[in-house]
Parts: sequence; C-alpha cells; structure tokens
Amino acid sequence: MGRNFDHLKTLGASMASSGAIALYHIHGVTTESRLIKERDLHSLERISIGKSDLRSVKEELTSAESPRHACLGCPHCSLEELGTVARLVRGRRLREKLWCFTSRKTCEEAEELGYVSAIEGAGGVVVRDTCMVVSPLEKIGVHQILTNSCKAAHYLPSLSNVQVALAPFEECVRFAVGRS
Repeated sequence: MGRNFDHLKTLGASMASSGAIALYHIHGVTTESRLIKERDLHSLERISIGKSDLRSVKEELTSAESPRHACLGCPHCSLEELGTVARLVRGRRLREKLWCFTSRKTCEEAEELGYVSAIEGAGGVVVRDTCMVVSPLEKIGVHQILTNSCKAAHYLPSLSNVQVALAPFEECVRFAVGRS
C-alpha cells in the first residue's frame, strides 16, 4: 500500500485532530472498500474537499514565518517515508535541521535497510517512540518548524507555542537539504 497508506494515515490523523472525524471511507481507496457496495453509501454524509479548501486550511494552520527545522512523523513516519527521506538526503549535507519521528519497530527496520544511517549521515535525526507534538521542542530551542502534518500544525501552537508552516512531505525534505 506504501504511499497510499501514508496519505491515508496523514489524512486520518489530520481529520481526527482538528475536524472531529474519527472514521472515514473513500470508495475504492480505503481498505474496507472491497466490503462496501456503492448502493450502501447513499445514506452516509458526503464531504467534498477542493483545492480552495486545502489552501484555506493551510493558511489557517500556518503560523511560522521562517522555520529552521523540518519535522516529519506526526503520525509516525512509516518505513516507506523514511526510505524516501534517505533517498533524498543520501550523499548530501543538510542546511537546515531535519527530524523524523517514528516508532521503535520501524526505526529498527530502517536501520537494517540503511535509511537511518543515510539520514543521520546527512545531519538529520531519527527520533523513536515519541511524537513532535509531545516532545519538548520549545524547551530545546525550536520555535518554528516546517512539517507536512496538519495534526502537528493544529496542536503545536497551543500546546508548546511552537509555530508551524505546512508543506508537502518531500518539500519539507528539500527545505532541509536547502533546495525548497
């Protein structure tokens, strides 16, 4: 499922944190789709999201003007996402801070595949078993971040006074490399 799963994971976390939507179905996309027939969906609420809606949410959630850190992994980075980061930074030296948050199990798998050494070799950090939202970012001098996480953008300003700018996943990595 790879990147499709990662997009669904990020969408679900974003909707649950700021939209009070705990469960969603995208016909033909989400896992349960094979069990649900189109005719069974007619009584359910439908929500359409357009590009203007996405721009509006991005503007509403963006509070940082000049981030110096790119933080990925809220919810935790998957093995595929860590592989993407490793591919984009391998052989480079980061100009900005890049922190990837993931689970212990995923981190162990990423270490075996050389992803962690590629990220850390470029100057990035892989943090395991915590999330940027509950990390003491502000206490360690992080006041503005760039992230792809609407969940983080929703929680960080109110929980820790860390300001957030939103960008797509790969754009966050390019920012850290110095090619945004």
